[in-house]
Amino acid sequence: MTIKEFKIQYALGTLSFNDKAKIAKTTRSKRILALLSEDKDWWVRLHVSMNVIAPQEILIKLSKDTMKSIQKYARKKL
Repeated sequence: MTIKEFKIQYALGTLSFNDKAKIAKTTRSKRILALLSEDKDWWVRLHVSMNVIAPQEILIKLSKDTMKSIQKYARKKL
């Protein structure tokens, strides 16, 4: 999926919860990770924090998330 296709589907809300979580954990796109790091579903944000290529600026933001498990994963990778 291209970034353009993702943005369209994300904006339209056509991606399921499971789709977003899978993309968050496996994508190689830092732009997609940036968008998903702000998702309303904490499980999606958690998967962003688990992504091996999550950039430091996203991890810093997620280390301050309201969910302790997200903070834990993000801080572990910093």
